[in-house]
Amino acid sequence: MFIQAFMWKKFFSSDEVRQLHKECHAKNKVPRTDLKNFVDRINSAISPMNMAIKKGTDEISGEDYYVLINADDNQISRLSSEYKPKELELFKKIINSIVLSDEGKVKSIDALNLADEINVSKKDGEEIVNKFCEDGWLLKDDGCIIFATRAIVELQHFLRKEFKDDITLCTLCQNIVFQ
Repeated sequence: MFIQAFMWKKFFSSDEVRQLHKECHAKNKVPRTDLKNFVDRINSAISPMNMAIKKGTDEISGEDYYVLINADDNQISRLSSEYKPKELELFKKIINSIVLSDEGKVKSIDALNLADEINVSKKDGEEIVNKFCEDGWLLKDDGCIIFATRAIVELQHFLRKEFKDDITLCTLCQNIVFQ
């Protein structure tokens, strides 16, 4: 039940995960275990399929989220089954702009201007950006576009590999930070 929920939604707030954890134990009538141990056991079971549930912290709210990730080396290529080529192309350009910016974000208008570079109308570009926001990859924040927690967690390996000289790591947890 727990992994099925993640297969459907991909990411949950920590409150949602705690509730889901509680429901799983109640439904299966088994003694409740600590959430960390529960997730560790699930990760052991799904690791042969190159999957894992990882915890990340939202850079704006500070809230923890749990994300089902594909532990494959090339997470971006996995997205090709979910998105059209032009959508992925624009997403890659937005990733590049965010990572290479000094502020860890790109102005919404600048992101829409990237659509011109791939021969997509601004209207279609806006729809693509909205789709990535709805899917939890990007967030709109005060006229800018930033990475959502899902993107930072799921694309961690890709970002470290492709932008190793351009990323900043948290001194405490060694995760990539942008804000």
